[in-house]
Amino acid sequence: MDGDELLIGAALFAVASSALAWTKGHSPIKWAIYGALGGPFALAKIFVTSATSEEILRRGEASEGGP
Repeated sequence: MDGDELLIGAALFAVASSALAWTKGHSPIKWAIYGALGGPFALAKIFVTSATSEEILRRGEASEGGP
């Protein structure tokens, strides 16, 4: 594997992990670093991680028509 391909793969996993973490209410920067270093393992971990309590509350307020 070439160095450029490795950097592109790390960047793709970083973006995917960060985006998924953000939708679940987790720190996107922290998960971008995990994604870049851990690749598919970090992505699998964020898939099985539940949303934070703040995100769950925010979703509940949105479905009830709150602010």
